[in-house]
Amino acid sequence: MLISYSRSNSYQAKQFISTGIEMDLITWSSQLNLRRLTSDIIGNNAKNTEIVHVIVTAQKYINLNWFFFDPKHLSPQVNTISAPPSSILQHCQELFADEISKQYKCSVEIESIKFWNPKSDLSVDTVIDEEWIETLTEIKVLAKPMALMKSLSKVLGDNAKNTEIVHPKADLSIDTVIDEEWIETLTEIKVLAKPMALMKSLSKVLGDNAKNTEIVHVIVTAQKYLNLNWFFFDPKHLSPQVNTISAPPSSILQDCQGHFADEILKRYKCSVEIESIEFWTPKADLSVDTVIDEEWMKTSTEIKVLAKPIALVKSPSVALAEKLNDTSIVHIIVTATVIVTAEDEESRKEDDVVHDLPESERYRQAVEAKGKSPSAAAKSANYARNQKIKEQIIYDGRYTHDEINTLAPPIEIYHPIFNTFFHLIENPPKPTDDDLNNTREFMHFLSKLSQGDETSRNKQILNRLYDILNVDILSEQNLDRTTPDGIIRVRVGKERVPILIVELKKELGSGTCDPSIQAGLSMKRTWTLDDVMNVREKCCCPTFLLSGGGPWLGILGAVFADKVIVQRLTDIHWFGISSTEEDKRLWANTQTLLVLRESLKQLASFYQNSLADIRPWVPGPHPRLYPYPTSYPHPSTRREVKFEYQKALEPDAECVTFLARTFEEEPKNIIVKYVGRYGEEAHKFLANLNYAPRLYYHGPLPNSARLVGSISAEDQETSKLCLRPETMHMVVMEFIKSDDKAKPLREKLEEILLELHGEGYAFGDLRSQNVLVDTDGNVKLIDFDWCDEYDPSLLSDYVRDKLSKAGKMKRRATNTGGRYAYYPSSVSKLPEWPSGVGPLEPILPDHDWELLYKLF
Repeated sequence: MLISYSRSNSYQAKQFISTGIEMDLITWSSQLNLRRLTSDIIGNNAKNTEIVHVIVTAQKYINLNWFFFDPKHLSPQVNTISAPPSSILQHCQELFADEISKQYKCSVEIESIKFWNPKSDLSVDTVIDEEWIETLTEIKVLAKPMALMKSLSKVLGDNAKNTEIVHPKADLSIDTVIDEEWIETLTEIKVLAKPMALMKSLSKVLGDNAKNTEIVHVIVTAQKYLNLNWFFFDPKHLSPQVNTISAPPSSILQDCQGHFADEILKRYKCSVEIESIEFWTPKADLSVDTVIDEEWMKTSTEIKVLAKPIALVKSPSVALAEKLNDTSIVHIIVTATVIVTAEDEESRKEDDVVHDLPESERYRQAVEAKGKSPSAAAKSANYARNQKIKEQIIYDGRYTHDEINTLAPPIEIYHPIFNTFFHLIENPPKPTDDDLNNTREFMHFLSKLSQGDETSRNKQILNRLYDILNVDILSEQNLDRTTPDGIIRVRVGKERVPILIVELKKELGSGTCDPSIQAGLSMKRTWTLDDVMNVREKCCCPTFLLSGGGPWLGILGAVFADKVIVQRLTDIHWFGISSTEEDKRLWANTQTLLVLRESLKQLASFYQNSLADIRPWVPGPHPRLYPYPTSYPHPSTRREVKFEYQKALEPDAECVTFLARTFEEEPKNIIVKYVGRYGEEAHKFLANLNYAPRLYYHGPLPNSARLVGSISAEDQETSKLCLRPETMHMVVMEFIKSDDKAKPLREKLEEILLELHGEGYAFGDLRSQNVLVDTDGNVKLIDFDWCDEYDPSLLSDYVRDKLSKAGKMKRRATNTGGRYAYYPSSVSKLPEWPSGVGPLEPILPDHDWELLYKLF
């Protein structure tokens, strides 16, 4: 049997792959054999065309004869539908809804569909007889209902009987029950009474007995709550105490995690990650008196020596059995990951503990502070709380208070894949006919208003995305049982790491959370788990995210450097079909998905080929915490100068300036910073006058293409501000060792400003942090991000007179490009700013002079 394989054969290709295979960058060796390439399985036999390579077995689809029973839509017809034999009927509801619409010309509510089986054989010939159809009025006379799925009693087994209601087998008088001697004879409820179905009404069960007030109608049985002796085991929070907690006997321990987290907070004054809570039972009986002995507590350092773990899926009654009857011993020991609190930080400082670098410590805390599950944490109220906790913040720009900054540097400085994505968006690949057809089918599917369950719809979306992206997007659990709607993983050694995470809603706005927020939280949770630790501790975990609802989809990027940063790479695109002419939108949407496809291939290649030589993270400076560039071309010889980051120079999340050290015959410290714009000419001008550090490099990031801005040349000529949407740039400059002793600076700064303004530049940010005095007493400006030519028509008489008197009115040729200095759109509101400073407002020499006389 020969089956040709192509990516356009969507469903068949996913089920079976045979000869003529083109190897992908991404392979899924960890999946089922159905997902393995036949070249892997058959080996050299694949070249022998005279033998059978594969024998295929499968269950055939079932052909069902059916008709729609509704008094208003009776029709003498029988239809045939094919259904997978293993599907439960509930999963077929949407299929039948489509068929009813097509065969009977009426729309039905999907969830209302029920299935019935004729009580006796009913021939097709009988149903298509119009006279017979007219006699039908009641479905229950004709057929019996079929269960849409298994009942809970079958799923739960004996657990369904934990709490049950029974009624007596024979009349039982009240006088009998209140007789103490009779009560003492009772040992077995089943001898006395028979169970009542929990779903039945009392009137149906009791019948006429309900009217008899002299007899007992109902007997209730239940299991008592268990009293568990426990203590929290953590080397930093050991306390000689044993606590008692009440727990329902039928609950599994996983359901008790939240309750124990509250108790730990109350009794041990520390917060723990709920999902990290584990339960242990002592290997030998451990008395309460022993635990409350301080000396014994000090000797306990290793939980595995003391106790053995209890599976979270077990109930306390099963796990502990007869030990529960002994109230003098410890039943459970609890361990958990402690969330670092502000009090912990202060106590560390007081104890003179040597800290890691702030960025190294942020990374460690972010790994430990997993928080709620992504689906719970993404809910509006929970997410607002999440963004107040330093260790759990997702740096996506969403904030609750002005004092908490959730902005972060652009993610393209941390990994080149995102610059690649932006470059491809500007220069997208040309779609093939198959690409266009697959995207058209995808858009057609997303246009349909789904009334079925979200899980079923998402599965169909992932299958259709496979046809376009050419990789399987699976719905599989993480190590901690959290489950993104979809995930693409690649194998790196023994680990399988995510390169795409998908979170979807039936419609945009449905549910209680933003799917893009949930995608970011899913990314953080997936990368903080232990099963990807080796890869996580070598790189910044670059990951693409796809989120949306209904026909709306957006692509995001995320990294986990010293913090988790999530940023939007595209707008939310409409992937629906809303008019008769959609060719332009189809073309654009196809190109966007092809850009994602190519980016995923390159990201998979990075993980599989680029990590072998990187050492794992240890506390201190490490490449995973910093931007990816580690070299620049020498300003004169153009040879590559390699460097290693030492630390971030600012403590806040927005920091883009770093101290680094070169690898040269004579190594030196340098400053490396990342900017969207930079006053290179002004910097060089002042550096030549020894008023600024030497500039070693200013240009695009390595391995990145300069992006074409979205503002046309014509618009640039007429725009007041001429925004420059260029790619990120790297700036490398001389490190200045500053003299901390205060010196009068105003006179020297006046001299610098006269030179700068006379040359036609305005500085814009003349604050103390941007002024350094080196060890030789030279005053230097160090931040030229905003510095650029000012509009001479806006020069005030005050500044003009200053320049004229100093003989500095030597302004060079007027700027012909019309690009004058302006404040960024994100400029902060500071009390020291002069009047006229604001988002996108022009930067003027007057502002520099006003800051000089106000601050120096």
